[in-house]
Amino acid sequence: MWHIFAKVIDNYGDMSIAWRLASGLVDYGQKVTLFIEKKEDIEPILKLQKNISFNVKSFNEASAEIDNVNNIISVFDVPLPPGYLDNIQHPSNLFIYEYLSAENWVKDFHMKPSLTENSFINKRYFYPGFNDKTGGLLRERDYFYQESEDLAKCIEQDSHFQASFFYYSHTSYESIELIKKLKPDCKALILDELIEFKDLKNETWVEGFKMMAFADYDRLLQSSNLNFVRGEDSLTRAIFSGRPFIWQPYVQENNHHLVKLEAFINYFFSDLDVTVYSIVRAVYYDWSQGLIKKDNFSKYLNRFEEITSYHKKKSRHHLLTKNVFENLINDC
Repeated sequence: MWHIFAKVIDNYGDMSIAWRLASGLVDYGQKVTLFIEKKEDIEPILKLQKNISFNVKSFNEASAEIDNVNNIISVFDVPLPPGYLDNIQHPSNLFIYEYLSAENWVKDFHMKPSLTENSFINKRYFYPGFNDKTGGLLRERDYFYQESEDLAKCIEQDSHFQASFFYYSHTSYESIELIKKLKPDCKALILDELIEFKDLKNETWVEGFKMMAFADYDRLLQSSNLNFVRGEDSLTRAIFSGRPFIWQPYVQENNHHLVKLEAFINYFFSDLDVTVYSIVRAVYYDWSQGLIKKDNFSKYLNRFEEITSYHKKKSRHHLLTKNVFENLINDC
């Protein structure tokens, strides 16, 4: 039995990680209960999901189930309910599930043990990542890649250039308008709550979409020519989609998000032609600041066919690598 603990921090981003962890472990034959600090905080998510395969409960219900637990995950080191670990009297694994990063130091800390006051608890830090020295990426067992291939054919036949947008609040609407200026046939799909700019509300080429089930968002990414994504979960799903994407990391103090951005660019685009690499890097840094420069994005679109082929190749690579669930189960 697995217990997963998580809490809503902002915009359900952390919750999407916890949800995919729970769902993916069930796909591998594991029994899972997902404990949310306050279950009512995720009612909007619960209403959207289909065929939920695990229990969802509040933190205050966890202590009643400790006799059956063997493996515990604290998503992003969320504090566990008071007394929960103290009352476990049988060997159990505690995984502190950390944030995704391509930084070099991650591999040195993955699966490192940590002391606990309860000798029954084997506590370790689990770092998802992009190579075999980390915990891998959060990809379910039967990711619908064949469907992705079918969607790709539909995209090629579509007369519109479809771009999906998921971004942080510091983003300027000029970045979104820019794609229309450079791609007149563009159709932009934007989360409803992000269409807060008056200039975009009545634009016929802008289509809002509501919060949706996680699997539906995956399909949205697969069906778009280009995806603008943010944070951790949408980055991972964009990688699996096989479509080109531009990533906006969560802004951190002392500009540490730019360190994470540089590490990801260096990793993911290391095999690109040097000229195209420079073009992609410039657009990524623009998007991280929320304002893409016309010259940079024009160069990006001019090499878009090459960039598209590269993303397909990288996606196939990551669909074949060992994922988070295989590594977690193997390390139990």
